[in-house]
Amino acid sequence: MSGPLDSVTGALVGKALDVSLATHQTIANNIANASTPGYRPLKVDFEEVMGRVRSAVESGADDDSIRSLLSGVDATPEQDPEATSVQLD
Repeated sequence: MSGPLDSVTGALVGKALDVSLATHQTIANNIANASTPGYRPLKVDFEEVMGRVRSAVESGADDDSIRSLLSGVDATPEQDPEATSVQLD
């Protein structure tokens, strides 16, 4: 019998929190470097990252497949190709 922390829901919430943390750290990094000449802002697209997981859940994937997908979800910040400077608004 698995406990509540072993459930797929627990794994999804944990991954969502990880992605949210990465997003907030990226925003803090962008603010800290806003006045650095030539700095290009970074971004973590929460919806894109978690959208892949959402589509697996909606397709009826089994628990092991969802856990496997979650282990491969990466929330590494990337340069924002559309931004040339940090916009503090």
